[in-house]
Amino acid sequence: YGISVAASDKNAISCNQVLGTNAATSSVLQYGYYVSESLENDITCNSAQAISYGFEFNGNCQMPEKYTGNYMSDNWVGLDFNFSGAIDKQTHRGNAWNPGTFVSGHEAENIINFTSSRFYKNPADPTVYNPSNPLPPNGWFNDDPNGSYYDCVEHNVCPDIGGGGGAERGNLELMIANDSYSPPEFTEESKWMAKNYLYSKINDNPEMLNESLFSDFHSIYSDSSVGNFTEVIDSIKTLSSISASDSLLLTHADSLIKEYSTSLELYDSLYDAEIIDSLTWLFNKNSISTLISLISVNASSTLHAIKIAKEERVDEIISQNSSISFSKEIEENERQINEIYLNTIAKNIRIFTDNQKSQLLSIAHQCPFSGGRAVYRARSICLLFSHSEIYNDNALCNSLGLYRKANPLLNKNSFSYAFPNPTDKSVTISYSFQTDAKTELRIYSSDLKLINSEPINPDSKRIIFIVENLMQGLYIYNFVQNDQVVSFGKFAIIH
Repeated sequence: YGISVAASDKNAISCNQVLGTNAATSSVLQYGYYVSESLENDITCNSAQAISYGFEFNGNCQMPEKYTGNYMSDNWVGLDFNFSGAIDKQTHRGNAWNPGTFVSGHEAENIINFTSSRFYKNPADPTVYNPSNPLPPNGWFNDDPNGSYYDCVEHNVCPDIGGGGGAERGNLELMIANDSYSPPEFTEESKWMAKNYLYSKINDNPEMLNESLFSDFHSIYSDSSVGNFTEVIDSIKTLSSISASDSLLLTHADSLIKEYSTSLELYDSLYDAEIIDSLTWLFNKNSISTLISLISVNASSTLHAIKIAKEERVDEIISQNSSISFSKEIEENERQINEIYLNTIAKNIRIFTDNQKSQLLSIAHQCPFSGGRAVYRARSICLLFSHSEIYNDNALCNSLGLYRKANPLLNKNSFSYAFPNPTDKSVTISYSFQTDAKTELRIYSSDLKLINSEPINPDSKRIIFIVENLMQGLYIYNFVQNDQVVSFGKFAIIH
């Protein structure tokens, strides 16, 4: 799935571009936009190209006047309603089917199920097309030459902002830069993520440095965890790049091998047709095979050099990442995910140690509002070794939010995390505190009832808590020093 919405109403999904991997067939199931049992979603000005199903709707998905201005090209099927397809009346609006590019020959499927839908469009608009195969029922599209016609750019639905969000800056960027952005929930983490967003945006759009507010912001955070983590992420993004010269060499080698392989086939056909004798055939075959072998050796040598250079670069980034100091759980998450990614996926390793799995699951089962983007990165990596994880963000974030409101005084210089998470028999809680004062660990159920309380040694750095006799569910823990909560977290028990 490019974008998937399930049992979730009234989302705004606009200005996205989903490109498939040329899987425009019925056998390779890719979905650009997949909506299931979700009502009144505003799906506007998106594109879907080279995918099995550009836009797929399953179950009850009524969208009155809210499926508009979408573009479908080179798919197996552009638009498919698999159950109920009342996308309702579209006044002077329309979607674009690029005719003749659909591998199945069908721009839309199950059109019988959405006969109640009706479009009024201006036929003078060259960007709006009717699905022509199969032809919609009479009245599905009606021309209205006197009406205005729909256009994504004209109506500023999708401003031309370019890559990286563009240099356009609005109130959000201004608030972040002058430190006035302060959301009421998960304030510290949200501010940290916002600073990362703005710092990265300035990196992608250096013209923003011409404004003193953004220049000062970038300078202040360039040597902080915000700037350092951004540099690590930017470095990771470059790992898959190949120099122009190497790319040209490999492309040329591939072209030559294809050309010489065609020549081999030609000589084989000439010999089979008895146009050339066996000596001529054998001489040319050996000569061309030798050339192919030399080209392959050179290409392999280049690929090996690229691999070695990438491994060296990975080690440099690992060192860069490990040198970043941190004081918040969200920063610890960021560093851990970077470290695991660089030591596995970046090195083409798909096997994870038990400790790596525990760390990934611990982060993946955090509330994304408090754990940051590392939570989603952890979840995507977890798919490489586990497809059974269920993340209940509503329960996680709601319980954490209630807990924070009940305990507003938190020491930001301490942190802790629990793993494996979820767990069955025991959970390990690692921690680090600013002071070595007398410390107590308290564990609560999700309704904030005290389950356990015991003193711990601050210098031990971790404690193992047996949970096999506790009921399934979400649990919250906190560490208390001098009657003040200095760190907290949560873990799930699944038996």
